Amino acid sequence: MSYIRSISAYQFHYFLHELAVRQLIEKYYGKDIWHNIAWDGVGVDEIFNFFTPTSFNEFLRLFRKVKEEYGFNYGGVIDCDDFSSLAKAVASLLGFNCMFKAGGEIIDERNDLAGYHAYNVTLYCLRDEPAECMSRWGTLILPILFEPQTDEVAAPQWDMHFYIYGLGWVKYITKVIKPW
Repeated sequence: MSYIRSISAYQFHYFLHELAVRQLIEKYYGKDIWHNIAWDGVGVDEIFNFFTPTSFNEFLRLFRKVKEEYGFNYGGVIDCDDFSSLAKAVASLLGFNCMFKAGGEIIDERNDLAGYHAYNVTLYCLRDEPAECMSRWGTLILPILFEPQTDEVAAPQWDMHFYIYGLGWVKYITKVIKPW
């Protein structure tokens, strides 16, 4: 069963250094959120690529197919951290090192804590031309929220991010983002 097909070779030619990724994460999520240290001060990754609109659609196609084929549905022992891990794995299968595990608080419309949740943050360029993304990485590449249980995306600066049945509109307050 071969789901993997080459999107393009750009994901192997255009990279952001870890310091640039840290800068983007801090710009949109705050300081002390990015955790690229595994143990004893050893950094996990130093370079990261990014999705373009076309490659992100290809990721979504494969991600949905894997979830459907393997019956990966919420419930039982499969919960939010499992969906987050699956999204990272599928992105890796396609050659992308830009899908990060994230976690934090869910805040409801009344600004009350509704609970805690695991999800993803991914590097996403607003253009399909990787060279243009690199030349203007600070404005064209965004670390967007990805909700792997519903396949929805949200910009970190939005007032509310996702609609959850029974809760209404909620905002994710990210407390940790890690590439491993």
